[in-house]
Amino acid sequence: MQATTAWMQRAEVLAPTGSSVSLRFLGLLSATAACVALLPALAGAVEVGASPGQSEAGQSTAVVLLPHRAIYNLRLVESDDGAGIGNVRGRMVYDFAGSVCDGYSTSFRFVTEFQDTQGLGQVTDLRSTSYESADGDQLEFISQAYVAQKLMEESKGIAKQEAGKKVVQLSKPTQRTLDLKTSVLFPTQHLVRVIEAARSGDVLVLADVFDGSESGDKVFATTTIIGHSLDTPIPADDASAKGVEAVPQGRHWPVSIAYFDPENAGVGEQLPAYQMSFQLYENGVSRSLKLDYGDFVLQGTLSDFVMHDGPSDCAD
Repeated sequence: MQATTAWMQRAEVLAPTGSSVSLRFLGLLSATAACVALLPALAGAVEVGASPGQSEAGQSTAVVLLPHRAIYNLRLVESDDGAGIGNVRGRMVYDFAGSVCDGYSTSFRFVTEFQDTQGLGQVTDLRSTSYESADGDQLEFISQAYVAQKLMEESKGIAKQEAGKKVVQLSKPTQRTLDLKTSVLFPTQHLVRVIEAARSGDVLVLADVFDGSESGDKVFATTTIIGHSLDTPIPADDASAKGVEAVPQGRHWPVSIAYFDPENAGVGEQLPAYQMSFQLYENGVSRSLKLDYGDFVLQGTLSDFVMHDGPSDCAD
Protein backbone atom coordinates (compact mmCIF):
# COMPACT_ATOMS: atom_id res chain seq x y z
CA MET A 1 0.00 0.00 0.00
CA GLN A 2 2.94 2.34 -0.60
CA ALA A 3 0.85 4.48 -2.94
CA THR A 4 -1.43 5.44 -0.06
CA THR A 5 1.13 5.94 2.71
CA ALA A 6 1.42 9.73 2.69
CA TRP A 7 -2.32 10.32 2.50
CA MET A 8 -3.05 7.80 5.25
CA GLN A 9 -0.38 9.29 7.52
CA ARG A 10 -1.91 12.73 7.15
CA ALA A 11 -5.32 11.33 8.03
CA GLU A 12 -3.98 9.60 11.14
CA VAL A 13 -2.43 12.76 12.63
CA LEU A 14 -5.35 15.07 11.82
CA ALA A 15 -6.63 16.24 15.19
CA PRO A 16 -10.35 16.38 16.01
CA THR A 17 -11.88 19.82 15.62
CA GLY A 18 -15.12 19.34 17.49
CA SER A 19 -17.31 18.46 14.53
CA SER A 20 -19.72 15.59 15.05
CA VAL A 21 -20.33 14.96 11.34
CA SER A 22 -17.97 11.97 11.28
CA LEU A 23 -19.73 10.36 14.22
CA ARG A 24 -23.10 10.91 12.59
CA PHE A 25 -22.16 8.79 9.58
CA LEU A 26 -19.84 6.32 11.28
CA GLY A 27 -22.45 3.55 11.26
CA LEU A 28 -23.09 3.99 7.53
CA LEU A 29 -19.41 3.99 6.66
CA SER A 30 -18.74 0.99 8.89
CA ALA A 31 -21.29 -0.96 6.90
CA THR A 32 -19.38 -0.08 3.73
CA ALA A 33 -16.38 -1.98 5.07
CA ALA A 34 -18.00 -5.08 3.69
CA CYS A 35 -16.54 -3.92 0.52
CA VAL A 36 -17.97 -3.30 -1.63
CA ALA A 37 -22.18 -5.72 -2.27
CA LEU A 38 -26.32 -5.74 -3.15
CA LEU A 39 -37.91 -5.21 -5.49
CA PRO A 40 -40.37 -6.07 -7.11
CA ALA A 41 -40.40 -9.48 -8.78
CA LEU A 42 -38.62 -9.37 -12.12
CA ALA A 43 -38.07 -12.01 -14.74
CA GLY A 44 -34.72 -13.64 -14.14
CA ALA A 45 -34.59 -13.04 -10.41
CA VAL A 46 -32.24 -15.32 -8.50
CA GLU A 47 -32.49 -16.04 -4.78
CA VAL A 48 -29.73 -17.58 -2.72
CA GLY A 49 -29.88 -21.31 -2.74
CA ALA A 50 -30.67 -21.44 -6.45
CA SER A 51 -28.29 -23.45 -8.60
CA PRO A 52 -25.72 -21.34 -10.49
CA GLY A 53 -26.81 -20.81 -14.07
CA GLN A 54 -24.88 -21.21 -17.25
CA SER A 55 -23.02 -18.35 -18.85
CA GLU A 56 -24.68 -16.23 -21.51
CA ALA A 57 -22.76 -18.28 -24.07
CA GLY A 58 -24.39 -21.42 -22.69
CA GLN A 59 -21.26 -22.76 -21.02
CA SER A 60 -21.17 -23.52 -17.32
CA THR A 61 -17.73 -22.50 -16.05
CA ALA A 62 -16.45 -21.76 -12.57
CA VAL A 63 -15.89 -18.14 -11.59
CA VAL A 64 -12.16 -17.40 -11.26
CA LEU A 65 -11.41 -14.29 -9.20
CA LEU A 66 -8.31 -12.20 -9.92
CA PRO A 67 -5.94 -11.53 -6.97
CA HIS A 68 -5.29 -7.80 -7.02
CA ARG A 69 -5.03 -4.53 -5.15
CA ALA A 70 -7.26 -1.63 -6.17
CA ILE A 71 -7.14 1.93 -4.82
CA TYR A 72 -10.03 4.33 -5.24
CA ASN A 73 -10.02 8.07 -4.65
CA LEU A 74 -13.39 9.31 -3.40
CA ARG A 75 -15.02 12.71 -3.52
CA LEU A 76 -18.37 14.22 -2.62
CA VAL A 77 -20.61 14.62 -5.69
CA GLU A 78 -23.99 15.24 -4.07
CA SER A 79 -25.29 16.38 -0.68
CA ASP A 80 -28.74 17.34 0.60
CA ASP A 81 -29.09 20.78 2.17
CA GLY A 82 -30.02 19.26 5.52
CA ALA A 83 -27.10 16.85 5.64
CA GLY A 84 -24.77 19.41 7.21
CA ILE A 85 -21.85 18.30 5.01
CA GLY A 86 -19.52 20.81 3.46
CA ASN A 87 -17.10 18.40 1.82
CA VAL A 88 -15.91 14.80 1.92
CA ARG A 89 -12.82 13.26 0.44
CA GLY A 90 -11.34 9.86 0.96
CA ARG A 91 -9.40 6.87 -0.20
CA MET A 92 -10.39 3.22 -0.29
CA VAL A 93 -7.85 0.40 -0.58
CA TYR A 94 -9.05 -3.10 -1.42
CA ASP A 95 -6.52 -5.96 -1.43
CA PHE A 96 -7.72 -9.39 -2.52
CA ALA A 97 -5.69 -12.61 -2.65
CA GLY A 98 -6.24 -16.36 -2.78
CA SER A 99 -7.75 -19.02 -5.00
CA VAL A 100 -10.38 -21.73 -5.13
CA CYS A 101 -7.70 -24.03 -3.67
CA ASP A 102 -6.59 -21.97 -0.68
CA GLY A 103 -9.55 -19.73 0.06
CA TYR A 104 -9.62 -15.96 -0.11
CA SER A 105 -8.09 -13.24 2.06
CA THR A 106 -9.21 -9.62 1.91
CA SER A 107 -7.72 -6.48 3.41
CA PHE A 108 -9.76 -3.30 3.29
CA ARG A 109 -9.14 0.26 4.43
CA PHE A 110 -11.43 3.25 3.97
CA VAL A 111 -10.26 6.67 5.19
CA THR A 112 -12.57 9.67 4.86
CA GLU A 113 -12.18 13.28 5.92
CA PHE A 114 -15.49 15.01 6.61
CA GLN A 115 -16.04 18.75 6.83
CA ASP A 116 -19.29 20.29 7.97
CA THR A 117 -20.76 23.49 6.55
CA GLN A 118 -18.72 25.50 9.08
CA GLY A 119 -15.46 24.01 7.83
CA LEU A 120 -14.92 21.83 10.90
CA GLY A 121 -14.11 18.21 10.35
CA GLN A 122 -12.88 14.85 11.53
CA VAL A 123 -11.36 11.75 10.00
CA THR A 124 -12.89 8.27 9.99
CA ASP A 125 -10.63 5.30 9.39
CA LEU A 126 -12.25 1.91 8.76
CA ARG A 127 -10.09 -1.21 8.61
CA SER A 128 -10.97 -4.85 8.08
CA THR A 129 -9.23 -8.10 7.27
CA SER A 130 -10.86 -11.43 6.60
CA TYR A 131 -10.25 -14.96 5.40
CA GLU A 132 -13.01 -16.92 3.67
CA SER A 133 -12.74 -20.60 2.82
CA ALA A 134 -13.16 -21.46 -0.85
CA ASP A 135 -16.29 -23.51 -0.16
CA GLY A 136 -17.93 -20.59 1.67
CA ASP A 137 -18.26 -22.56 4.91
CA GLN A 138 -15.98 -20.41 7.10
CA LEU A 139 -15.24 -16.73 7.60
CA GLU A 140 -12.62 -15.27 9.96
CA PHE A 141 -12.87 -11.51 10.40
CA ILE A 142 -11.51 -8.46 12.20
CA SER A 143 -13.15 -5.05 11.73
CA GLN A 144 -12.20 -1.72 13.35
CA ALA A 145 -13.61 1.80 13.08
CA TYR A 146 -11.63 4.85 14.25
CA VAL A 147 -12.69 8.47 14.54
CA ALA A 148 -9.88 11.00 15.02
CA GLN A 149 -7.48 8.15 15.87
CA LYS A 150 -9.81 6.85 18.60
CA LEU A 151 -11.11 3.29 18.30
CA MET A 152 -14.91 3.56 18.32
CA GLU A 153 -15.98 0.10 17.21
CA GLU A 154 -14.33 -3.31 16.85
CA SER A 155 -15.47 -6.80 15.99
CA LYS A 156 -13.56 -10.07 15.76
CA GLY A 157 -14.79 -13.60 15.29
CA ILE A 158 -15.19 -16.78 13.27
CA ALA A 159 -18.31 -17.93 11.45
CA LYS A 160 -18.65 -21.57 10.43
CA GLN A 161 -21.16 -23.72 8.64
CA GLU A 162 -22.57 -26.40 10.92
CA ALA A 163 -25.50 -28.77 10.62
CA GLY A 164 -28.42 -26.74 9.29
CA LYS A 165 -27.01 -23.32 10.27
CA LYS A 166 -24.02 -20.99 10.34
CA VAL A 167 -22.59 -20.34 13.81
CA VAL A 168 -20.75 -17.10 14.65
CA GLN A 169 -18.33 -17.13 17.60
CA LEU A 170 -17.53 -13.53 18.54
CA SER A 171 -14.54 -12.59 20.70
CA LYS A 172 -15.05 -8.81 20.26
CA PRO A 173 -16.81 -6.55 21.17
CA THR A 174 -17.99 -9.22 23.60
CA GLN A 175 -17.68 -12.98 23.73
CA ARG A 176 -20.89 -14.58 22.53
CA THR A 177 -22.32 -16.98 19.99
CA LEU A 178 -25.10 -16.40 17.48
CA ASP A 179 -26.78 -18.57 14.86
CA LEU A 180 -27.42 -17.58 11.26
CA LYS A 181 -29.49 -19.24 8.58
CA THR A 182 -27.47 -21.57 6.38
CA SER A 183 -28.57 -19.52 3.35
CA VAL A 184 -26.64 -16.45 4.60
CA LEU A 185 -23.69 -15.72 2.31
CA PHE A 186 -20.19 -14.49 3.15
CA PRO A 187 -18.76 -11.61 1.03
CA THR A 188 -16.68 -13.53 -1.53
CA GLN A 189 -19.38 -16.17 -1.82
CA HIS A 190 -21.83 -13.37 -2.53
CA LEU A 191 -19.55 -11.81 -5.17
CA VAL A 192 -19.29 -15.16 -6.95
CA ARG A 193 -23.07 -15.56 -6.83
CA VAL A 194 -23.56 -12.15 -8.45
CA ILE A 195 -21.08 -12.95 -11.24
CA GLU A 196 -22.78 -16.30 -11.83
CA ALA A 197 -26.13 -14.54 -12.13
CA ALA A 198 -24.69 -11.92 -14.50
CA ARG A 199 -23.24 -14.63 -16.72
CA SER A 200 -26.64 -16.31 -16.88
CA GLY A 201 -28.37 -13.10 -17.91
CA ASP A 202 -30.25 -12.78 -14.61
CA VAL A 203 -31.08 -9.24 -13.56
CA LEU A 204 -31.82 -9.58 -9.85
CA VAL A 205 -30.09 -11.34 -6.96
CA LEU A 206 -31.61 -11.38 -3.47
CA ALA A 207 -29.31 -12.46 -0.65
CA ASP A 208 -28.62 -12.08 3.05
CA VAL A 209 -24.95 -11.26 3.61
CA PHE A 210 -22.77 -11.43 6.74
CA ASP A 211 -19.28 -9.89 6.84
CA GLY A 212 -18.68 -9.33 10.57
CA SER A 213 -18.60 -5.52 10.32
CA GLU A 214 -19.85 -3.03 12.92
CA SER A 215 -20.75 -5.00 16.07
CA GLY A 216 -20.21 -8.33 14.33
CA ASP A 217 -23.81 -9.50 14.61
CA LYS A 218 -25.60 -7.92 11.64
CA VAL A 219 -26.90 -9.73 8.59
CA PHE A 220 -27.68 -7.33 5.77
CA ALA A 221 -30.50 -8.09 3.36
CA THR A 222 -29.19 -7.17 -0.08
CA THR A 223 -30.75 -6.57 -3.46
CA THR A 224 -28.51 -6.63 -6.53
CA ILE A 225 -29.64 -5.32 -9.90
CA ILE A 226 -27.52 -6.33 -12.88
CA GLY A 227 -27.54 -4.50 -16.22
CA HIS A 228 -26.79 -5.80 -19.70
CA SER A 229 -23.26 -7.08 -20.33
CA LEU A 230 -20.74 -4.72 -21.90
CA ASP A 231 -17.44 -5.24 -23.67
CA THR A 232 -16.27 -1.66 -23.94
CA PRO A 233 -12.77 -0.32 -23.15
CA ILE A 234 -12.01 1.58 -19.95
CA PRO A 235 -12.92 5.27 -20.38
CA ALA A 236 -10.15 7.83 -20.71
CA ASP A 237 -10.75 9.27 -17.24
CA ASP A 238 -9.94 5.86 -15.69
CA ALA A 239 -7.27 4.81 -18.17
CA SER A 240 -5.09 7.82 -17.25
CA ALA A 241 -4.62 6.49 -13.71
CA LYS A 242 -1.41 4.72 -12.72
CA GLY A 243 -1.55 0.96 -13.17
CA VAL A 244 -5.06 0.92 -14.61
CA GLU A 245 -3.70 -0.38 -17.90
CA ALA A 246 -3.15 -3.66 -16.02
CA VAL A 247 -6.89 -4.20 -15.57
CA PRO A 248 -7.78 -7.15 -17.82
CA GLN A 249 -10.23 -6.02 -20.47
CA GLY A 250 -13.31 -8.10 -21.03
CA ARG A 251 -16.98 -8.55 -20.31
CA HIS A 252 -18.46 -6.55 -17.49
CA TRP A 253 -21.82 -5.45 -16.14
CA PRO A 254 -23.25 -2.34 -14.48
CA VAL A 255 -24.25 -3.49 -11.00
CA SER A 256 -26.22 -1.76 -8.25
CA ILE A 257 -26.40 -3.23 -4.75
CA ALA A 258 -28.69 -2.02 -1.96
CA TYR A 259 -27.95 -2.95 1.67
CA PHE A 260 -30.83 -2.98 4.16
CA ASP A 261 -30.21 -2.70 7.90
CA PRO A 262 -31.92 -5.53 9.81
CA GLU A 263 -32.67 -3.16 12.69
CA ASN A 264 -35.12 -1.33 10.44
CA ALA A 265 -36.91 -4.42 9.18
CA GLY A 266 -40.70 -4.29 9.45
CA VAL A 267 -40.78 -0.53 10.12
CA GLY A 268 -42.83 0.93 7.29
CA GLU A 269 -41.39 1.10 3.79
CA GLN A 270 -37.76 0.17 4.29
CA LEU A 271 -35.09 2.25 2.60
CA PRO A 272 -31.55 0.92 2.12
CA ALA A 273 -28.86 1.93 4.59
CA TYR A 274 -26.72 2.62 1.55
CA GLN A 275 -26.34 1.65 -2.09
CA MET A 276 -23.30 0.86 -4.18
CA SER A 277 -23.07 0.95 -7.96
CA PHE A 278 -20.08 0.01 -10.10
CA GLN A 279 -18.87 -1.78 -13.21
CA LEU A 280 -18.18 -5.43 -12.30
CA TYR A 281 -15.81 -7.51 -14.40
CA GLU A 282 -16.10 -11.26 -14.80
CA ASN A 283 -12.91 -11.72 -12.73
CA GLY A 284 -14.26 -9.79 -9.73
CA VAL A 285 -12.51 -6.46 -10.43
CA SER A 286 -14.70 -3.36 -10.19
CA ARG A 287 -14.39 0.30 -11.17
CA SER A 288 -16.54 3.46 -11.48
CA LEU A 289 -17.67 3.16 -7.88
CA LYS A 290 -20.53 5.21 -6.43
CA LEU A 291 -21.61 5.10 -2.76
CA ASP A 292 -25.07 6.53 -2.06
CA TYR A 293 -25.88 7.09 1.64
CA GLY A 294 -29.22 8.75 1.08
CA ASP A 295 -28.41 12.36 1.89
CA PHE A 296 -24.93 12.37 0.38
CA VAL A 297 -23.17 10.54 -2.45
CA LEU A 298 -19.49 9.69 -2.93
CA GLN A 299 -17.90 8.94 -6.29
CA GLY A 300 -14.89 6.63 -6.41
CA THR A 301 -12.35 6.65 -9.24
CA LEU A 302 -9.92 3.79 -9.67
CA SER A 303 -6.51 5.43 -9.18
CA ASP A 304 -4.17 2.46 -8.92
CA PHE A 305 -4.42 -1.21 -9.84
CA VAL A 306 -1.90 -4.01 -9.29
CA MET A 307 -2.32 -7.68 -10.10
CA HIS A 308 -0.78 -10.03 -7.53
CA ASP A 309 1.57 -12.82 -8.49
CA GLY A 310 0.39 -16.37 -8.25
CA PRO A 311 -2.39 -18.43 -9.82
CA SER A 312 -6.00 -17.38 -9.40
CA ASP A 313 -7.29 -20.90 -9.99
CA CYS A 314 -6.14 -24.46 -9.19
CA ALA A 315 -4.27 -26.81 -11.46
CA ASP A 316 -4.68 -30.54 -10.99
